[in-house]
Amino acid sequence: MISCETPSSSPPVALPLALAVIAARAVLNPTFPLSAVAGELRETGGRLDALTTLDTGTDPRAVFSWSYRALDEPAARLFRLLALHPGPDITVPAVASLVALPLARARRLLTGLAQVRLVEQPAPGRYTLHDLLREYATGLTHEEDTRAGRDAATARVLDHYVFTGHAGNRLLDHEPRPVDPGPLTPGTVPEQPRDPGEVARWFTAEQHVLTRLFQTAVARRLDRYVTALGRVLKEHLNRHERWSEGVEVLTSALEAARRLGDRDEQGRCLRMLGVMHGEMGHGDEAMIHLDRATALFDDAPGDMDNLIERVRTQYTASYVLGLLGRDAEALERAERALELGRETGDPLWMSDPLTAVAKFHTLLGRPEQGIAHSEEAISVFQGLNAPWREAMCWNNLGCAYGAVGQHRQALASHRRALTVFEEGHDRKHVIKSLTYIGDTHLAMGDRPAARAAWTRALEGADGPEKETFEGLKDIRARLAALDTEAAGAAHV
Repeated sequence: MISCETPSSSPPVALPLALAVIAARAVLNPTFPLSAVAGELRETGGRLDALTTLDTGTDPRAVFSWSYRALDEPAARLFRLLALHPGPDITVPAVASLVALPLARARRLLTGLAQVRLVEQPAPGRYTLHDLLREYATGLTHEEDTRAGRDAATARVLDHYVFTGHAGNRLLDHEPRPVDPGPLTPGTVPEQPRDPGEVARWFTAEQHVLTRLFQTAVARRLDRYVTALGRVLKEHLNRHERWSEGVEVLTSALEAARRLGDRDEQGRCLRMLGVMHGEMGHGDEAMIHLDRATALFDDAPGDMDNLIERVRTQYTASYVLGLLGRDAEALERAERALELGRETGDPLWMSDPLTAVAKFHTLLGRPEQGIAHSEEAISVFQGLNAPWREAMCWNNLGCAYGAVGQHRQALASHRRALTVFEEGHDRKHVIKSLTYIGDTHLAMGDRPAARAAWTRALEGADGPEKETFEGLKDIRARLAALDTEAAGAAHV
């Protein structure tokens, strides 16, 4: 157990300690101007070396050691290994994986470290090391832990986030067949989110940690983890329309896949880079990446896995061409994807292409075909128990019904989609569904209902992405048009 008895000269919190040591340095050398002390700090980056003194009462390493030396070995090891986690903070489950201990044991050890002020708890269940303590722990782990022990701890903590993120993405059901993250390092205990809401909360809480872990993996050329974390992150970034960040992540993942000689992963990275560039309106870059992905998969051995990747690449190309307003070309790619999907003999790989074919027939003025393909796709999705992707198709069906003037059926379809997206905390598609619902009400002549739907969409958008969701601009324009119409009517 950790000794929770505070030594006679209890170490204060690290930041006040640093300030106290700097003040003591200035007092001991009253003839030195403060600018000289500041210059010394700049030269050393303001780290432990700059704060070292001959007085063990104010030397931070000596002060930290009073608490560290009072720890038993499990607690001391946990403190040392915390330095391998890039921060800014860490949860108890992640710590349990880091040190390969049961959850309850990790929690008790963290509580003890917090009591002797070697870690801080900025929020319930989240712990952090001050920068000075992190540097101290880094020195200790390199002195006292073996390279193999540090590498194993790093692998466990990376696996913790990779496997938890993978489980979360699977629960959201956006990927028809996500890539398996590989073998789990012994001692790792990933979290198992229970519902989409829990997944959304986990990604929100861990997004800064995931970014730092990814940067660590890139810097150390841990290529397996670069690609695995890249897959986890690109789903989260795509959901929140953070496409420029997604391009950075996928570019690094593509380089790692090339070093690994993994052609399939290269193709997947290129395919998603095409999506990200397409979302940003970079048409040329998007199609260059998608054409490269197509060539990689077309040149690969023609087994079932390769056939599936070709289906997904053609389907993705149709989606991006649709973003670029090239609907006729998009339909051609979607029909090619459907042809390949039927070759697999698996309904799973026919479902998304069917949705795309339905969408583009409607956009090209053939809504009756859009309805027929949407209904076929929905029946396939229901057999697959894929509610999120089925909801995407309900929205397409609603648009097709609207195009032939069957507005009540359109409303019912969009509302079914909205329910699924709300249950999955998918704000992006909640906004799209409410936009369609408002449009349908407007087509029916019900302006108050249209305003209510669009206003609800704006009210439901929150968080750092509130001003970046592309759909919000269109909704504001719709509401402004209603206001202008109402003002004009008032003056008649």
